[in-house]
Amino acid sequence: MTVADCEINQAAWNAAVAVAGGGEVWEDDGLLWSWQAHDGQLMLNFPRAIAPASACRGVKAARERGARIVGAWLASDVDASSLQTAGFERGWEPWWMGAALQSITEPDDPRVTITADVPEYGPEGQRLLSLADTPGAWHAVARVDGRFAGRAWAFAAGHVAGIYDMDVWPAFQRQGLGRALVRKLGRSARAAGAQVAVLNATPRRAAAVLRRGVLPRRHRHHLLAPPRVRTQRAAGCSPRQLTVSIASHRRLGPP
Repeated sequence: MTVADCEINQAAWNAAVAVAGGGEVWEDDGLLWSWQAHDGQLMLNFPRAIAPASACRGVKAARERGARIVGAWLASDVDASSLQTAGFERGWEPWWMGAALQSITEPDDPRVTITADVPEYGPEGQRLLSLADTPGAWHAVARVDGRFAGRAWAFAAGHVAGIYDMDVWPAFQRQGLGRALVRKLGRSARAAGAQVAVLNATPRRAAAVLRRGVLPRRHRHHLLAPPRVRTQRAAGCSPRQLTVSIASHRRLGPP
């Protein structure tokens, strides 16, 4: 597995979420954009080169759609000067982590199921659940004594399955639910032909993931070449007042 494999999976996930959430995906001068209408984010996915005019057209598209965030996933060796010119600033730097799916040997946890039946989700969450009907996508839910305790997605592209939007609510943390979610999703992905599970996190959260054994300790590896995420947001502005003034931008935490 390589960082490039992780990038391909992340870009495919961004596109799938955009479409499921009622948004769109388009390519402009070699730049792949995914408009996630459900949460007001426009994402640029791992360009190899960025023409200034193309970056500016992306910002214009964000304004026209009332976006609240414009983000760019970048490989570490990509020249980001065109994005800086368009008003982007340096954002969070996620770390990729991965493990061979064959290393997941613990039995399933009965608290976790693969399901698209989540009555607790609001309208936008329900819309996104349509993604669970897509081959190569799985949605897992953790429940403790019937209470909704956590969730995660897996999305397979080729031999790599990405783990996304994994969250365990604070009242249910440190009970092994994160490991259980990964195990359940990993088994589903492996049955569909995937060989490796990957996830990304900020350095602080990555340390917690490794410390708590969310990924199997055997065969686990940490890819030491994180992508860069550059974000643009108008501080103190409503979603329809996106601006490209550099002075108004602020850094964001992980999505």
